[in-house]
Amino acid sequence: MSLESTKLVDSKIIKRILKVLLFIVIAILTILLGTITYFRHNWRQLTYSEFAFHLKTSIYGTNPEMIISALLRYALPTLVLYILFFVVLKKIEKKSIKAYIIAALTIVLSLLILDGTSMYVYNKTTHVASDFVRAALEINDSNFIAENYNDPSNVSIVFPSKKRNLIDIYLESMEMTYSNKANGGAYDVSYIPKLTELAQMNEDFSGSDSSLEGGVVLPGTNWTSAALFAQTS
Repeated sequence: MSLESTKLVDSKIIKRILKVLLFIVIAILTILLGTITYFRHNWRQLTYSEFAFHLKTSIYGTNPEMIISALLRYALPTLVLYILFFVVLKKIEKKSIKAYIIAALTIVLSLLILDGTSMYVYNKTTHVASDFVRAALEINDSNFIAENYNDPSNVSIVFPSKKRNLIDIYLESMEMTYSNKANGGAYDVSYIPKLTELAQMNEDFSGSDSSLEGGVVLPGTNWTSAALFAQTS
């Protein structure tokens, strides 16, 4: 094989590699755009702790309709968009390699702008990125566990001769915010006057303060299922 033919073969291989890399980049950007759009439309208040938890959790038991809806509304349009880009680039490639390069760069730039815009909007409505940093700092620097942990082997628990039942009641979507401002809530008029009175008659972690308080929320325990697990552990 001559030197010229060798160079020609090498040039073709390089072009193919660049094309493959280009389509991979476009695929990643397109998937990222679809993913961000999906989260932005469905979980505006998603935190890093929730995101990390669900990445490690099996989808077993998830409502199939939720998965089908996500595939139809977000995954399918993302796939169609990618195929459209692929077809456009293949059509242009046959006419002119310069036009192909310009179109490819335009598509990549457009996707980067769309991804960047979506990420900006998403971070404005959620705090996943900032939560990631905050959670890492809290986990590494917090002395809460060190200062409050009691080794069970050093604690003497004596049960009464006549034991009683404990009824633990959880209220979904309920918080002290619904009380009035005078009692630590967010409204001028309390929407939970009876619950506020019941809390103040007993223990609500407020000490001697009359305003409502709550337990200390540690990283990774700030949504329903995680809170239930943490409180019963």
